[in-house]
Amino acid sequence: MKKNWMMRARAVHADFHTQSEKKSIRSAWDFLHSFEEFPQGVRHIILPSGIELLFMNLKTHALARHIFSIDQAPLIFSFHLSGFGHARMNYSLTREEIVNGEPGKTIISFTPDAQCETETRPGQHYRVLNIYISPSRLYSQLGEQPDTVPRAMRPALEGSRTFPYTRSAPMSTQTRVILDQIFNSPYQGVLQDMHLEYKSMELIISQLYEAQGSEVATRQSTLRPNDIERIREAERILTSDLENPPTLEAMARQVGINTTKLKQGFREVFGTTAYALLREERLRKADGLLREDRMSITEIAHHLGFSDTSHFIREFSKHYGTTPGRFSRSCGR
Repeated sequence: MKKNWMMRARAVHADFHTQSEKKSIRSAWDFLHSFEEFPQGVRHIILPSGIELLFMNLKTHALARHIFSIDQAPLIFSFHLSGFGHARMNYSLTREEIVNGEPGKTIISFTPDAQCETETRPGQHYRVLNIYISPSRLYSQLGEQPDTVPRAMRPALEGSRTFPYTRSAPMSTQTRVILDQIFNSPYQGVLQDMHLEYKSMELIISQLYEAQGSEVATRQSTLRPNDIERIREAERILTSDLENPPTLEAMARQVGINTTKLKQGFREVFGTTAYALLREERLRKADGLLREDRMSITEIAHHLGFSDTSHFIREFSKHYGTTPGRFSRSCGR
């Protein structure tokens, strides 16, 4: 059995490198077959467990739309590191949903019997990972215990096709770390496939855990809708000037809320503190600046508001598991 697993893993690994050259796409999901071939910069992998991955790392030069039908739907876990776009889901003549993809967002979706129109914008650098898994497969792996997932997702796992499910949320620090380990995997061949299996399930588990925690927090929340809008406005203020961010007291005055409720709101709405969110945004920007190769490490540290270069290097290394210098060299600098 071990030998068969390894033989299958080798076959899948070959697909990873040659998929963009193929005209036919092998997948368990019919809607992926609607693509005659994936463009250069998009890679599709089928793992031995049946989980499918779609890596997108490409720059666009023109507006592109793609329309397709989704009949039998997988659960899709999407992780958007960069690039803006959207998908329009039509479930009937009277029901429509628009899902926006943007940097730093995670999306869980189950969209059976839907017409889907996706749009990618010109001049964007898309770095996205999609994980596709059968609801029945995930339900089996969870020991058929529905209380391990958010209540709104349970009908999908139990075989219902009448309850679509979509959840969008800011990307947590833990999720970013796992994604970085996937995108910068040092492994090849069978070891790479084993690593992708493990990390994909780790991502799925973390998303289910965060979604379930968010659902519980929402039921217990004491924040009113206008409080939540003020918290979101405070987040926009906080991240608009990373070099000179406002204090909590200044933000609270600007949005018309007291400091205690602002702190509570950040934890409830974003699942973290204002300081941790600021740190995460600085490090996300640092990732992009290092890839652009237009500024030195010292300049980036100053531009993003770190106290000094050493502080930046410590925080970056703690978050990404490597120094800014090594990260920059791995990007071809």
